[in-house]
Parts: sequence; structure tokens; C-alpha cells
Amino acid sequence: MFKYLNISSDTGKHIIDNYDIDFDKDIEKFNNKYKESRKENIINVFCKFHFPFCSVSNLIHLKFGVSGEKRDKLIDNMKELMKPTKVSYVHNKKNFDGITYFVNKFIKYYNSVNSKYKIAIILESDTIRPQDIRTIKKIYNKFDLVLTYNKELLETLPNAVYMQMSQPCLSYTFYKLYKKKKLASFMFNSAKSKGLIGYKLRTEIYNFLQSNNENKIDVFKASKNNFITKDKFLCDYMFTIICFNSNTNFNMFDTLIDSFVCRTIPIYYGIDTEHLNLFFYEKGVLHFNSLNELIFILENYLNKDYYEQNFKYVEKNFIKVKEYYNWDDSLIKTVKKNLYIK
Repeated sequence: MFKYLNISSDTGKHIIDNYDIDFDKDIEKFNNKYKESRKENIINVFCKFHFPFCSVSNLIHLKFGVSGEKRDKLIDNMKELMKPTKVSYVHNKKNFDGITYFVNKFIKYYNSVNSKYKIAIILESDTIRPQDIRTIKKIYNKFDLVLTYNKELLETLPNAVYMQMSQPCLSYTFYKLYKKKKLASFMFNSAKSKGLIGYKLRTEIYNFLQSNNENKIDVFKASKNNFITKDKFLCDYMFTIICFNSNTNFNMFDTLIDSFVCRTIPIYYGIDTEHLNLFFYEKGVLHFNSLNELIFILENYLNKDYYEQNFKYVEKNFIKVKEYYNWDDSLIKTVKKNLYIK
């Protein structure tokens, strides 16, 4: 059905290419363990932030809102951030005898860089940066590969390859069993995403819960001056309400993935059930498309019995999500596989 996905004949789920990783409880020890093997693949990157992407994801959880040079210094030097096992990076080299990644808006600089291999990476959705989608349609043939989760690009560009563009923001040290003492949470980000249906729906949910909550759901309100780390509204909860900015075909976004890390059932607006079931187990999630559908779920499924009855699927999603750790290793393996590089 979807020839660009790597569907397992046993589980019916997409399998992410990755290396076997022996996680260490101490992230600094883990990073040091793979210090030499990271030299196996050195990649040149043009992006608004420094890679590794797995470090960026961890940083979003620990220090949200840090940007520019300060952010890049943290990515390069902060010991608490996860690093890849098989790849390291240099940035913005105009001449490079190897693989160069051009991320999002930087795809337009393809002609100013001399590199053996050029890879376009479309990280953002077409609702956030539609201009990148328009651009890559015009210049896709200037790249050896176009890595994307955009369904239209995957079905029309001959060199497009599927790549999931999210990994857990919660580091693998959160990958464990939690005692679920609380029922449900909802994290409302007051930052405006103008014109996006998900922001409007998220605001409707927040307003509804202010007057119809009956203390069932703990509401967290984040803002520029009030950052809330994801463990606060995921680890202790059986359920969490998640409302993405848009309903995309194949991208799961980090909060959905982080809920699986914490064995929390997501009640979510986003990727539709048909497509989600290609990646995770749908009985371990609850899906809504409107406030009325969410209210129905809250009235009929938001209870301890439902959580326990479906825990085997929660556990399956918990096991499956481990594939999503260390996006950078998965990316280089996918690139080398499709370029036939050993």
C-alpha cells in the first residue's frame, strides 16, 4: 500500500532502520562509550541549529526557548544531552568530500556547496513551512535524496525517501515503568499558531476544561515565561490530551512519542488512526477530531479500568518507541542504505 514504508510482515508496523544501542543509565557514560564510533561518519550540515538532532530534542525538554549561538554551544557541550553512536557533524562547510545535509530553508543553498552527496531534509510540516515544499518540488533533482514524511512528496518525487522527523524529547533515562497515580493531564501552550486549526481546537479544549473539568484532568498552561517539562504532565498520568497544530499523514511529533515513552495513553488530535496504525498500536491511543469527540472520550473512556484493560497495547507502544531513539543514527543508516554506501 505504501511502498516507501518498511512494513514488517509480522507486526504490520513500519520498522525504523537503526543500530543496536546499549543504553547506559548515565548519559555522560553513554556518550563517552561511543566517542570513537561517532567518527565513522562525519556529516556536513546546513541548518538553523547545530546537529546532533537527538541533542536538540533533549535540549527542547531541558531548556526550552534557548536559541542562536547560546543554543548551539549547549548542543555542542552540554553533558546531559544524548549524542549519536555512529555519526558526528561539522557545520556550514562550502567544500566537503562526503555527505551534506540541507535542512528546511537551507535546501535553496544547494548550488553554493561542493559536496560528494547532497541530501535534502524536510523537517517541518507543510502547514508550518509550505515554502519548503514548493521549493523542493522545483529543485529535487539537485539532490541525491530527499528525506521527508510528506505523503505528496513521497508519492511524486523519484528520489524521496521516508524519514520520521521526530524523536523523543525525553532522554532514554525516562524510558521506564512509572506508578500511575494520576488520571489525566492536558498541557496548553498559549503561544499563538495563527491560522492553524490545531491551535483553535487546543484553545477550545482549554476553555472547556476551565469550566467542565470536575477535577478529572490536571491542566498545565505553558508560555514563554512558564516552561513546563514533559515529564511533569506525562510520567505520573494514565492519559494525556495532545492537540497538534495540524493533522498530518505520517509525522507523529515528539509529544505523542514521549507519551509512549512514559506508558501514557495519548488522547490526541493529529495523525489519523489509519496512518498511526502503520507505526504504533491504535488500541493504545484514543483519537479525536473535534471538541465533541473529545468530550465523548472523556465521558466514556477516561478511567483506570480502560487504562488497565488496554495496558498490553500501551506496553507494545512502549517497546516500539525505542526504535525512535537516536534519530541521527537512524538517519545516517537510511542515507547510506539508499545511496548504496557501505
